[in-house]
Parts: sequence; structure tokens; C-alpha cells
Amino acid sequence: MPDVGLQPTRPSAHSDCLRGHLAVGTGALVWEAMPADRPSLQPTAAALSYWNELAGCGCVPERRAIEPWRITGLLPMTFLVRRSRPRGGWRYTLIGGCLEAVVGAGRTKRPLRQVYPGRRTAGGVSRLCSAVAAERQVRITRAAIFANGEVPFDLPRRFNLEAVHMPVLDAHGGVIIFGICAFDRPVRSLTANPSAL
Repeated sequence: MPDVGLQPTRPSAHSDCLRGHLAVGTGALVWEAMPADRPSLQPTAAALSYWNELAGCGCVPERRAIEPWRITGLLPMTFLVRRSRPRGGWRYTLIGGCLEAVVGAGRTKRPLRQVYPGRRTAGGVSRLCSAVAAERQVRITRAAIFANGEVPFDLPRRFNLEAVHMPVLDAHGGVIIFGICAFDRPVRSLTANPSAL
């Protein structure tokens, strides 16, 4: 099946959402954007394949077409983002456990600026969601994450994050972002101790 809606993404277009740092203990997690035009990790590739299946003839699929039982292995990595009102800010309406381990527990329904540290990162993620909604196109983002200094848990010194943001339509024709966020190696320590962030 063709990659409906998938167009190469220039990292510079939305790379500001994948540059920054997050203070953790006396150290920090630092991330840098990397080129991405196709998914390189199995979970993001599987999510895009499922979205393409739902898109069928090239139309943006409806949210109600998503059948969670068909993507059970992806649910911990799944997120949904929607506007609080037309032209309003973006909010997570669903955050899977793997992503919640990174951004922290209890972030559902909060504006992005309250989920991500720093205006630059929150603004970049918001612009990325707005571009996906306006263009009704899939976007793939990838970042290298480095642990600098002392962090309060056992963490790989370097790991990669990959996310795919896919538009789906709500019952009123508005766009919701259906996404998957995956890591290239287990990040068990984040999952085991999300409060450390």
C-alpha cells in the first residue's frame, strides 16, 4: 500500500521541538534533531502502516476507525493530541505509559506548554501539531538524546527517540493528532521512576 500522506520531512522545519534539555538531578537529558523521512523503528513503522491501511483511498481516516485491539502492542507508546477549541492550544487527550514516563504522570488534558519544559520545546511541538493538522500530512520526527552529568537513575548515555504524528478526523471534521513515540533501546529506568523527571 502506498504511503498515503507521507512526505519527506525536513528536520529544520520543526527541529526546534527536538532541540533542548531537561534538567534531571545534577545532570540533564539533551536532545538534538536528526533527519527523518521514513520510520526506522518497528513501532513507528507499524503505526504508519496501520494509519495507511485506515486511510485507504488517500483520505484522512476518522478517529473512530482506530481499533485499539489491533494495535495493543503500540498502546503504551500511543498519544492523542487535540485542540481545546478551534484555534485554541493543543492538549494531550491520551498519553501512553512509555511517553508518560518521559513527560511525567498526570499530563493528560494539560496544554503543551505545561507538559514540555521550556517555551522553545512546547512551541515547537505545538507548531508541529498545527502543521500536521493544517496540511493533513504525516510527520516523522527523530532525535538523539544524551544523558549528561549525573542523573538519578540508570539511563543509557545515548538513545534515540522517534515519533510519528498522523492526522485523524473527529466526529465534527476537526483534526486530532494520533501518534506513536518509540525509543531505539529500552528506557526502563524512566518507566520505573517517572517521578524522577
